Amino acid sequence: MTPVYEAGFDDKVAAINEAYKQAPELAKQGERLESIDEMTGVQALERKHPDLPMQPGKVRRIEFEYKRHGTLSFTCNLDIVIGELAA
Repeated sequence: MTPVYEAGFDDKVAAINEAYKQAPELAKQGERLESIDEMTGVQALERKHPDLPMQPGKVRRIEFEYKRHGTLSFTCNLDIVIGELAA
C-alpha cells in the first residue's frame, strides 16, 4: 500500500518549488509558467429531480437519486501567477 520512494524525488520537488517562486518575476518579463493537471474518470452526474426549496422551519432538501452520463476526462492548464485556468 505504501508507494515506493522515487530516487531524486526531493530534488524534483525543490526544482518545481523554485520555478513556482520565480513565476511572478518571469511573468514581468513576458514568460508564463503553467501547471498541467489531468483528471481521468470524472463521472458526469445529473440529479433526477429538482431540489425542494427552503420553507419556514425546514432546510432545502436535495434529491439523492441521479442519472449517470458516463465519464469524462479533463486536462487543465493553471496559470501559476494569476491562479486561473489558462485559455
